[in-house]
Amino acid sequence: MVKILIPAAVMVALLTGCGNDPVQQAYDDCMTQVSQAKTETSNDAMQGMVEGIQKMAESACGMILTTCEADPESALCQGMISKYAEGE
Repeated sequence: MVKILIPAAVMVALLTGCGNDPVQQAYDDCMTQVSQAKTETSNDAMQGMVEGIQKMAESACGMILTTCEADPESALCQGMISKYAEGE
């Protein structure tokens, strides 16, 4: 009998469809939208507000990861994934 050892990373990629992680993809899509929404302004006060809003948006994207890590089958997680899957 021949035993074949398959590295864990390869096995995960095979089981998840060659590495297509919908949670990570939703997070990446969210962060792409945040980075595309950057606004340049010459007003220092406005620039501070823009940066603050951008940090809040990045935190919202991070909620995708934490919510889906806690309960990947929850309606909230699946809803967040489907929101970004619609944009493809």
